[in-house]
Amino acid sequence: MAEYQIKTPSTPNYFHKPVSSLNVHRGQVVRPKGCQFLNYEGEIAIVIGQKCRKVSREDAVGYIGGYTIANDFGIHDFRDTDAGSMLRVKGSDTLCPVGPGVVSDWDPEGKSIRTYVNGDLRQEGNTAEMIWDFSYLVADLALTNTVVEGPRVDATVGAQPTRSEEVVSTALGGDWEFRGIRRIV
Repeated sequence: MAEYQIKTPSTPNYFHKPVSSLNVHRGQVVRPKGCQFLNYEGEIAIVIGQKCRKVSREDAVGYIGGYTIANDFGIHDFRDTDAGSMLRVKGSDTLCPVGPGVVSDWDPEGKSIRTYVNGDLRQEGNTAEMIWDFSYLVADLALTNTVVEGPRVDATVGAQPTRSEEVVSTALGGDWEFRGIRRIV
């Protein structure tokens, strides 16, 4: 978090990379005309190998089918209009090149990752620096297609529900520009 000069949160937050953002090794990344702030980060991508829901940290590694590398591009010109969702910033078409292959028998502990631009090193990190390991991240995320009421959120893993002014303001109409102005009832 020092890289962004921000305080470490108590739980991870996520952004969405829809399927349409997937791209291939050496694929063209599309920056819309007029956009100036195309940022990038080298990442390790987890490939989930089977249906995965309500998985414990202890069992999470068994659901990882492999690992690959990814370029996590973001068009930051859309940060203001995304109102915190990062959908267009991180999820626009072509912004997630992955590959060129997937490795399945790989131990991610203590591995370096470097990002080069035109031969110049721009980013360097190590998995030992991760705040939350891959098992935690897999256990914390789930995909569903039907909304049903379930048990309370496990207080030992991930973020907990809140009712802040920002949450209520966004949930009741998305008028994020009124955050801090409207009174919560």
